[in-house]
Amino acid sequence: TVKWVKTDIPRGSVAATPNNVRLTAYNWFEDHLQINTPIVNPLAYFKILNLVRRHDAVSVHSLAPGVTALTIRAALACRKPLVVTQHVGVIPLKSRMLTLLQDHVITRSARSCTQQGAWLTFVSPAVRDWFIEKAKINPACVCMTPTAYNNTSFFLIDTAERREEQRQLGLPENRLKVLFVGRFVEKKGLLLLEHAARSCPDIHFTLIGEGA
Repeated sequence: TVKWVKTDIPRGSVAATPNNVRLTAYNWFEDHLQINTPIVNPLAYFKILNLVRRHDAVSVHSLAPGVTALTIRAALACRKPLVVTQHVGVIPLKSRMLTLLQDHVITRSARSCTQQGAWLTFVSPAVRDWFIEKAKINPACVCMTPTAYNNTSFFLIDTAERREEQRQLGLPENRLKVLFVGRFVEKKGLLLLEHAARSCPDIHFTLIGEGA
């Protein structure tokens, strides 16, 4: 049995259930400082702690402060098997001071987790190597978990069917087509995508997402 715990952002997008616990949070840090760290009530720690105590193992996505940090603290306090999946390194922010602070917090958290028996897993060798070097963590405490996809939702189709799909979407037939799906925020590299699109008019870019 798997129980999910996350923030309720965007508010009410998915109904809370006994196995899908959603904590009220506010996105002030991201809205104002680019830092993707929803703010939750510190008292939520006790709810998370009770959940951790009732489960056999804990899997956390990201070392970032917020719900994940509270869950990591609870898992370590209860001596539960803990795996932390880190998808990216430290993303540079506009403020150099905030970037340095973010770097310090996340690398310190990585080092503390491994020293207390947690495993860190990464989806790419580049991110893994960055953390080993920057956080000074023991390579024996990290591993790789290659990213995957659900092939019932994402699959290849034959050329004729693809051309018909492209025609219905109004996509050009004689140009390379690039698709971006994600939030429209600066740290996703939208400025780089815009530069690439303007520099390569022979490529058709389709972007899907929400944001400023």
